[in-house]
Amino acid sequence: MIKIKITHRRPHVDEGASGCMLGRPGESEIAFPGVRAAKFEFTEEGWRYTEDYCRPRGILAIGVGFGELDEHSPSGPPDPKKIGKCSADLVAERLGLAKKPGWSQILKFVRDDDLRASGTAFDIGHIPKLFQDDQTSMSWMMAAIGAIYAGISANFGSPSGYIPGKGEWMFDAILATWLQSEFGKIRLSTDEFASRVVAEKGNYRIAQGVAEGLGIAEDPALELLLRFSTQKPSADSLFDLKGVPELMKKFGSWNFIDWTLYGITAKYAEQLSLVTTTKEEFEEKAAVDQIKFSGGVLRVATIPNCDNPQMNKFCRSKRGAGADLIIQQTSSGNVQIFANDWLAQKFYDIAAVIRYEEQLALGKLVTTSVADLRAKGYAKGAERWYFLNERVLLNGSLTTRQEPTLLTLNQIHQVVRDVLSEGFSLAKYVSRAKK
Repeated sequence: MIKIKITHRRPHVDEGASGCMLGRPGESEIAFPGVRAAKFEFTEEGWRYTEDYCRPRGILAIGVGFGELDEHSPSGPPDPKKIGKCSADLVAERLGLAKKPGWSQILKFVRDDDLRASGTAFDIGHIPKLFQDDQTSMSWMMAAIGAIYAGISANFGSPSGYIPGKGEWMFDAILATWLQSEFGKIRLSTDEFASRVVAEKGNYRIAQGVAEGLGIAEDPALELLLRFSTQKPSADSLFDLKGVPELMKKFGSWNFIDWTLYGITAKYAEQLSLVTTTKEEFEEKAAVDQIKFSGGVLRVATIPNCDNPQMNKFCRSKRGAGADLIIQQTSSGNVQIFANDWLAQKFYDIAAVIRYEEQLALGKLVTTSVADLRAKGYAKGAERWYFLNERVLLNGSLTTRQEPTLLTLNQIHQVVRDVLSEGFSLAKYVSRAKK
């Protein structure tokens, strides 16, 4: 009998989709008795929740613990049955939903978001990462995915499937009303807010006009919200703040205005932080330099003692450094490394050398083959680093606690220089280092 569902802190949309599927009557209770009523809990020590630990305690681990519903492997080669999948795929397969109309479309979006970070700034993969409360984030995602599934199911007979459009006024009207309430000092009750939103049905681009009337149209923290409000919805809007409110109004478990406001306020807080506190911290702490190599010039931003989750984004932006590679060290000594797409092939070698150097620092070489050092996931002997994809190498993260690396920022920076140097060969580097 399942008593608790456990996943990592700051859950992602694949865990949200997993929670939605596990909340369905029928399949979920057959596969995992008690799972629908079980509450979600969140951890930074997901590795503890192995199947041996969870089974006698009535815990179902999702995206953590390296078990049936976790796509990660503890170390070494990944499980071939899980390659190219996220936790939601594993849940869907277990429940027999993976190939069912509706879920297959949702799973493709979730998988692309989780494995390739292919989403947009206003979709249900990105927005929950901005929430401060994990329970709210999970509930918000589950409500969205449930409404999306209902919308797809209700319109699946049409040649093109479900495409949002009739409710495109909703986001614009809600944003406009929020701007009036937040910046126009018009304090509205919940009912007054709702009536104003509905009164704007059929009107478009009113948020931009409200912002201009209030003299805040040039506020950099509002730039993305206002730009998004004027964009026409597309098929991709099925998963963003343009399309979901329409579905939430028809099929959702949340009030569509409340659901949208959570997204608007979280996005505004993110953007406000980027142009204020994050900018100030960047100017105080970041060191930016350029590394010339045969492929061009690499701009590297290194930020010590920084726990700001927005720093990576600011470093990439034009307001920041326009950086191609970011090395961010937290106050605990953990390090995250982020790279732009064009650096992908070089980044495999950067990840490999860092994992090799970590083993040397620990005093024991376990993984030395070039293929294993470049492989995604964990490498034996260098488990302090998780190679997520060709853009992200993590020594711990916002969702997972890990022992800090023994490598200094200078050593990591030197690794980048070595890999980008003329004639670099990973095989020769490893061979030379062994000696």
